Amino acid sequence: MTKKIAAKFRSALGKLFLTLPADSLRCDVKDGYNLYIMRGLPGSGKSTLSGQIVKAYLNEGKRAIIASADDYFIDQRTGNYNFDGTRIDEAHQWCRSKAEKHMKKEIVI
Repeated sequence: MTKKIAAKFRSALGKLFLTLPADSLRCDVKDGYNLYIMRGLPGSGKSTLSGQIVKAYLNEGKRAIIASADDYFIDQRTGNYNFDGTRIDEAHQWCRSKAEKHMKKEIVI
């Protein structure tokens, strides 16, 4: 890739993705019941942002959890992440069930 094309590519990416330092993120804690759905490319910051939102809610004395399909693939004994693409449907169902269970308990997700 030539330098000119690479520069145009970086410029286009900069317009698509907003990157903020972690300490500059501002999260308004909402009253009532809230469900945030995150999706994006691997490594795009979904887990980081989700964690920051949960922390903001907890700091305000509110309850919050993260229901992530990635958690389905974590071995509870070892803590290792063992992704298996053939089980992604199971992981999504597990995540949905966890979210529904907590919504019934009136916990922010």
